[in-house]
Parts: sequence; structure tokens; C-alpha cells
Amino acid sequence: MKLALLGVALATASASLGATAAGPFGRGPTLPPTVPVGFAITIAGVSPTATSLAFAPGGKALYVADDVGRVLRYKVVAGVLAGPPTIFLKGLSQPLGVLATPSGVFVSDVTTGPTRSEGIVYRAKDLDGDGKADVRETVIAHLPNGRHNTNGMAIGPDGLLYITNGSSTDSGFGSEGGEPEVRPYTGSVLRVDPSATNLTPAPGMVVATGLRNIYDIAFVPAGHPAATPGTAKAVVSMNGPDGQTYGNVTRPTGEDTLDMFDTADAGVEHFGFPWCLYDRSRGGLAGFTQDPSQGSCSPLPAAASDGLPSPVVPARPSALFGRHVSADGLAFNPGTNFPHADDGDLFVAEFGNFFGNTVTGHKVARVHFDASGDVATVTDFMTGVVPLDLTFAPDGALWIADLSGVILRVASVVRRSLP
Repeated sequence: MKLALLGVALATASASLGATAAGPFGRGPTLPPTVPVGFAITIAGVSPTATSLAFAPGGKALYVADDVGRVLRYKVVAGVLAGPPTIFLKGLSQPLGVLATPSGVFVSDVTTGPTRSEGIVYRAKDLDGDGKADVRETVIAHLPNGRHNTNGMAIGPDGLLYITNGSSTDSGFGSEGGEPEVRPYTGSVLRVDPSATNLTPAPGMVVATGLRNIYDIAFVPAGHPAATPGTAKAVVSMNGPDGQTYGNVTRPTGEDTLDMFDTADAGVEHFGFPWCLYDRSRGGLAGFTQDPSQGSCSPLPAAASDGLPSPVVPARPSALFGRHVSADGLAFNPGTNFPHADDGDLFVAEFGNFFGNTVTGHKVARVHFDASGDVATVTDFMTGVVPLDLTFAPDGALWIADLSGVILRVASVVRRSLP
């Protein structure tokens, strides 16, 4: 079923879609969705609880993980979700990551372990082509979870599966706001063989650590300004701490960050958490020490290397997004639909906050890199949404899981010319 395009006003400063409903917690953006001149927003389908999106190879189907324990498979026809979906996978708890590959569909979920909540990654396959999984295998289990879960995944240039696993607590110390941290696995990116079965976490799997709630991961594409020979660079979105009071200790707030690291080198990049937080008013990208009694931001304490067989390489974020914006799903523009000026830009879903007097986020940010591969600017691309995840379709259109209840498609309406 094709849904009609709603009010596009290209003559004004932005193109706009009709006002959305309130967000999933009864509060949402106060403005209708807007995108820059030259883009059109369409409603591709309805999905009130989508948490993650992944196109099947070729783009003729979209897999949607949702907050009621399922992965749905939709057919995609002419830029919309056609017909009712099939339930590809059910019986899950809270799947927060889905990744479709020729060798299967990977799904991250959370389970109840003997003493705490644990992350698990499944590999599901549809053997008879009916749109439903016939086989579900466990790739890796017993990832320590807590306040945050096992989230987004990506296949790297090396063909291996990279998994983001959030921190167990809010501050990273003790059990503040969650179950105790289990270093080096909480707040880390792990790398495993996607064809493996029944793995458990091992120190040699960790490729980056010192992060808090990391929600998604993407690899820098070949030819990108940040790509250099002999490297395989990945970026992750990280949510900073909430700055709450635990007992008689009041913790500081840190900004959400964009973090880039090389997965091809021998070292494990360490981004400082929980000892180091980042805020443009306190040290910026250099960071500041969260709690001097626990150890410093620079140099990091010896505890930062706990459990790691490889050398720890101190690292710093590439960009700051702001406080409480909830930077989540991210994807690089493939350069097949958007204007050439956006080629290589990274788009990030900022789910936003629903508390306090200052509501932030609720937009899609655009990260632009300079010729040397450094982040040059972070600007608003789309506002008035509650986006948790986003992805680019093979045709170059941007698809967004908007928790106001719809899946949106954003595409350029200007013919893409030669650069």
C-alpha cells in the first residue's frame, strides 16, 4: 500500500511533513518534521515500536526489529513498505539491533542470566524463502548487560561481525544505576566470526573500549576522507552519563560523542570512560576527570587495561553532540541520491530526552568531514522527529525509524548531477 506524500513546501526554508503524534512517552517534537530545501519526506510505513532497521541485500525487503520482541520483514516496492509484514522472528525480549547479510540476519537481544541481564546475538536464516526464519542460532551469549544492552552491529571490511555492548551502569563506577561493570566487555566493541556458534566473551574479541552506552557502529567507506590505506576505521555513537545523584555522590553529566577507531591495528583504543567524560564547557574533546578519587582522565589508571591482552591506546572522541541528545543509529551516505555536497557525510539519529526543563535531541544530525578526514561540522539535517535508528537504502534514500509511530523516507527531489 502506497502512502501519500504529505505537504512538501520546497519554496520555503525547508520541506515539511504534517505534524506527527506525540512521542512514545507522551511527549514528542513540538514541530512537524523538516528537512532542507530539495528533499522530500514520505511515510514509508507504520511501525509504532521500531528499534532497528536493516535492508536485505538488494533492498527489496526491510527487516524491522521492534520493542515487542519481534523482527518483521516487509517487502519494499517503489520506496514504501508494501503489504502486511511477515514475522521473521519472534519470542525475543527487546531486540535493539538487526543486520541483514547474505549469510543470515543477525539480531541482538537481552536475556536473563543466572545473576544479571545478559546480551545475546542470534543468526537467523530463512531456508525456504517464505519470509520467516527457519533456523535461529546463537552466535555469542553471556555479554554482560545492565542499565544498557547489546545494540547495533556491522560487518567489517575483514568480513567479521562487530558488536556494540553498552556499559552496565550510569557512571561506570560501582553499581550506580545498574549492575556492576564487567571489564573489558561492558562499554566495548567486540569482534567475532559471524559464522561461529555459541561463543562466550573473551578478551581477544575487544577492539575498542572505554565507552558508555554505545548504540550503533558503521565503517568508514572506501574513498572517504577519513579512510587511509592499511586501516579499517569504524565510528560509534555513544550516550554520555546522566549526571544523577547516587547516595551522597552527585555525578557530572557528559555529552554524547562520536568515536572513531581503527579495527586493523593491534592496539585496543580506550576512550576513557568511566574516568574521562567530555563536555565542551569542560575540556572539550580533551575530556575531564569524572572522579579524581577513582583515577585520572589523562593518564588513564592501570585499571583501564584490566583484562585486555593487547596494548591500550588512549583515544579521544571525534565530535561532541551535546548533553542528553541520545545519539543512536548512524549511517554513512552512500552518495547515490543526496547532493554531491553530502557525499561521505554521516547521519546520526538523536532520539532525544523526555525529562527535565530542557528537551534536547529529537532530530537527525549530519556530520561533515574535511579533506583530512576530521569532523568539520555537526549540523541539523532533520528536526521534529523521535528517531531511534536510520539506514540508507541501496537507492541512496534515508530511512528513519521514528518512534512517533512511522518509518520515514527522505530523498532528494533534485536530479543528482555529476560532481
